Amino acid sequence: ISEDFRDTIALWIPYSEIICSTPEFLNAGIYRVRISSVERQKEEGEEDQQDEQEEGKGLSKTFSLINVVERPTISKIFPINGPSTGGTIVSIIGNNFINSPDLFCRFANIRVAGKFINSTWIQRTSPPLSSIINTLPINVTITVTINNQDYTSY
Repeated sequence: ISEDFRDTIALWIPYSEIICSTPEFLNAGIYRVRISSVERQKEEGEEDQQDEQEEGKGLSKTFSLINVVERPTISKIFPINGPSTGGTIVSIIGNNFINSPDLFCRFANIRVAGKFINSTWIQRTSPPLSSIINTLPINVTITVTINNQDYTSY
């Protein structure tokens, strides 16, 4: 577990969650995540909400772990042709794929779960695209995510 702490800005959604981006790490690995709050300057006319904010000041005593992985890359997709009605098994070759419930492929703007074969190979059956395609032939961008947020394209 890395002791390399770096600050990042977070968005607090009252009473339920905090959303933040991971800083750019030099290496993949497991890192500790702790929350701290910094008191901001009140603007003129703003009411005092100190009682609600008092509890959250400072650095949390507990931490969570985050597993930072290498960004996946795509080096080859085959076959490169298929019917707009879908049903073609598409292989995506690359690096840094992981077996995750957040492994998805996106064909144009249609997201489908990816099938993990190994760290360099995933598969997916192409979805029907006829509802978003007006003219044929058309090139469709295929992208992959291992965290259901950041997509990598070919």
